[in-house]
Amino acid sequence: MPTPDSDERLRAIDFEGLPNNLTEDSVILVAKPAPLEEYAVSLRILDRYTSPDDRRIVVTTAVSAERTIQQQTALASPESGRFGVIDATPQHQPSAPFQQYPVVSLPHSVELTRLVLALWELEASMASGSQQTHFGIRSLTPLLVDEGLGRTVSVLEHLIEDRSDSGLVVLGLEYTRHDEDTLAALRAIVDGIVWVEERTDGSISAAYRRVHAQPDGV
Repeated sequence: MPTPDSDERLRAIDFEGLPNNLTEDSVILVAKPAPLEEYAVSLRILDRYTSPDDRRIVVTTAVSAERTIQQQTALASPESGRFGVIDATPQHQPSAPFQQYPVVSLPHSVELTRLVLALWELEASMASGSQQTHFGIRSLTPLLVDEGLGRTVSVLEHLIEDRSDSGLVVLGLEYTRHDEDTLAALRAIVDGIVWVEERTDGSISAAYRRVHAQPDGV
């Protein structure tokens, strides 16, 4: 379970700069300095803008699946919907598709197409009723390093376009490790960016900037 310190860190974020709601089919880029994994910003964005009854599937490429589940349980209420993890980290936790929080483990530096297939498979195994499924990738940085910008953006475009429902997509990026070309390419496929900053006093703030018009949203 999460330690008291990790619980406190999860709470220590100023979200005043975020809108009260987003359209349910939004694609959001969470741009944060590196590293800030302990604050679980991408998980918190998914939790903030989705229904407790919905499913959430998160790809983790840097933080372990075990830690990701610990952080999610620190955020979620007991009645929250199902939560699953695609593990593509060096820690490589064994797959456990039938546990309370199912995990599908893939080789580190996995080929992107295989990762997308794992997402669809886990979504199908978790399907029940008419709940929506929301996707998150905690950090695109390892994928960009392994696959390159063009390939990563192309696969993300297909992932976004081929969703079976209109759930939220949240993509994390350690923007301090990338150039403006990378940010420009990702900006072209998202609806908005959550800019995360560390203040001089050590506190964390988040502000939303819309990239493309969302007629029914904020």
